[in-house]
Amino acid sequence: MPRIAVIVVAAGKGIRAETELPKQYERVAGKPMLRRAVEAFGGLFAGPKWPVQLVIAAGQEDLATQALAGLGLDPPVIGGATRQESVRLGLEALAADAPEFVLIHDAARPLVSPAVITSVVKALEEGADGALPMLAASDTLRRRGPDGSWTLVPRDNLYRAQTPQGFVYAKILKAHRDHAGQEVTDDMALAELAGLKVDMVEGVQIPHSHGLEGHSDADVGLHAITDAILGAIGEGDIGQHFPPTDERWRGAPSWKFLDHAANLVAAKGGIINHVDVTVICERPKVGPHRQAMRAKIADILGIDVTRVSVKATTTEGLGFTGRREGIAAQATATVRL
Repeated sequence: MPRIAVIVVAAGKGIRAETELPKQYERVAGKPMLRRAVEAFGGLFAGPKWPVQLVIAAGQEDLATQALAGLGLDPPVIGGATRQESVRLGLEALAADAPEFVLIHDAARPLVSPAVITSVVKALEEGADGALPMLAASDTLRRRGPDGSWTLVPRDNLYRAQTPQGFVYAKILKAHRDHAGQEVTDDMALAELAGLKVDMVEGVQIPHSHGLEGHSDADVGLHAITDAILGAIGEGDIGQHFPPTDERWRGAPSWKFLDHAANLVAAKGGIINHVDVTVICERPKVGPHRQAMRAKIADILGIDVTRVSVKATTTEGLGFTGRREGIAAQATATVRL
């Protein structure tokens, strides 16, 4: 019995994306989105490889074969009319050699971080029936009333569900079978219907009265490190890889950009020796969160925490950071190729 298996759901038709191909087969930084989603789970295991069960739409067999050439995956399962049905069919396909845990991931999320995957697995190992990675809402949200007026929705305590969502395999399979007739938005909603114990997994949060506005989640520290790594290997800057004109990256978590930079280093056969970031702001104070930030950055990059430095400084009240109108960051990185 494998300890962990992965289901990658790629059964969408891509109608909303209005692209030539279903979006999971479109290229991101030179590779099909689906391939990047599958490869995100490689290299995270010690010992036997995690089985990956792919679920695709009927008629997409050739596209999937081309996108995943050379990865040696088992034949894909043909999905159903809804995502919920597609996931259940993927779960059923694993039943003959049932794993202890299963991670269910959307192919349209190709830049998932090793840190997110391992944190989901850790929650399961510590006794949760399910684990849900969450991101704090960074977009400005408004609610439309019955009269057509719009009101601002406070972002405090609002989070966006991500994937992979992890579960004890036997329990989520039973939940899918028992509630097959009830349509829900994701597997976590189904788990909650079944009364499973669910843990939420999130990144480092620094409470403050103000937030940052940007096309992505505006994490200036991770952006600076990403640019430093890209610069060290001659791969341009973050805007070239994730242009702000591309709506796919609106509200995107910045660890995805950093993970992408780390993957480019690995693809060149390189090793990240160290990263150093200095956050420039009057408030909030970084010191109390320094060690958590170092650990999170190390997890994303897959390096030892001793190779990560996080510092903070102020401009003594000068400039836009001094007026508390924004935050800046600068970073350096050394890479051995």
